[in-house]
Amino acid sequence: MPTKSLPIIELKNVYKDYKMGGVLVGALQNISLKIDKGDFVSIVGKSGSGKSTLMHLIGCLDVPTKGEILIDGKDISKLSEGDLARIRNKYIGFVFQTFNLLQRTSALDNVRLPLIYNKVREIEDRATKLLQSVGLGDRIKHKPNQLSGGQQQRVAIARALINNPELILADEPTGNLDSKSGDEIIDLFIKLNKEGKTVVVVTHDEDIAKKAEKIIRIEDGKVIIKK
Repeated sequence: MPTKSLPIIELKNVYKDYKMGGVLVGALQNISLKIDKGDFVSIVGKSGSGKSTLMHLIGCLDVPTKGEILIDGKDISKLSEGDLARIRNKYIGFVFQTFNLLQRTSALDNVRLPLIYNKVREIEDRATKLLQSVGLGDRIKHKPNQLSGGQQQRVAIARALINNPELILADEPTGNLDSKSGDEIIDLFIKLNKEGKTVVVVTHDEDIAKKAEKIIRIEDGKVIIKK
């Protein structure tokens, strides 16, 4: 009987507290969940629910106050910032609401940026192919101000893929887009998922959340629905 592979990300009894004005605030309380290879997951909740804090923990941008976070079975809860950065670089591709593109730089160079110190020819070829794969083969020399919001987000997705990460983590990726462009971006995530990428989309939009195969709903720092 084949051995079941470990989850890409697993949280075990995770808490996250912050100090605000001398008062301890519990942002997340006793969160336990698993994200398996090939999942398409939405994390949904209202503003202030704790979903952004959860995204930061899943993305190794922060560590929990208490509990364990496992990546491929290894606990990263107490790692240094340098070690967390190496894990982010290896495992995770980020897509943000605000695109985070360099405005004076071409789409091609924005995509190349995470690997700018690697072999230039090889990375340029890979960046070009990624831009073609997201429908921007004719826009590789364009700068962000020459692109629509949806096109800028496609550049950001191509950039997230440049390291060939196991997990794509998207934080409100359609928040700055019109509904048509937003639907196209979600369709692109669905395509990437069908090609084998694990995708986690953090959103407050119920329509977007329903397009995922699994939904994790956060309310007042707690998981209230997992399905």
